[in-house]
Amino acid sequence: LMRFSARTIEALRICALLGSRFDSKAVEAVVPRASEAIAEAAAEGLIAAVGDRWQFSHELIAEHLAESTAPGMRTALHDQLCDALIANGASALEIAHHAVVSVSIDPVRAARWTLVAARQHSVVADWTQVIKTVSAGLDGLDPEHDDVLLIDLLTLRGAARRRDGISGSDDDLLAAAQSAVRLNDD
Repeated sequence: LMRFSARTIEALRICALLGSRFDSKAVEAVVPRASEAIAEAAAEGLIAAVGDRWQFSHELIAEHLAESTAPGMRTALHDQLCDALIANGASALEIAHHAVVSVSIDPVRAARWTLVAARQHSVVADWTQVIKTVSAGLDGLDPEHDDVLLIDLLTLRGAARRRDGISGSDDDLLAAAQSAVRLNDD
């Protein structure tokens, strides 16, 4: 990596935050002239085109680049990537991942996108993933300020827990009902 320019390393770090396989459009929205950096890395064999996406030649390279990014910077970059993915019409699952990682910047966005992603999981009856996704969205949400979103998330997780036979479904559904009553009283 030492042979690459600082601009190329910056672009590769952002690519790595998208995973070992990534779409260059989101990177280009965050880093000016990222396409040149991607071309340079491809010419050196660090990444390769795979269909309409790019892939690191080895997953450890992507892991190293992502992990060597300072935590505060990593959060800010995930936030920028989330915005870029939303603008580019990426999948809700991909957007939700970046929204959750940057939850400290915008917890409501994280909760909303996890709700959308969890609903997609529920269509294919992947209840374990619904529970995991909704739980990630609930982690950063302030229950005092986002009652409607909280009700939706708790109801979905409660239903998923019930369908998957996991305890806690009644607690989630009761909390959703209590939030609905509180919302109605306001």
